[in-house]
Amino acid sequence: MQSQYVILWNIFVTNGSASSVGFVLH
Repeated sequence: MQSQYVILWNIFVTNGSASSVGFVLH
């Protein structure tokens, strides 16, 4: 279920754009 989330997360992390967003979501 969270497989897609992990994939999307990896893409975002790679981009470095979700750096701040990642912190909020995490």
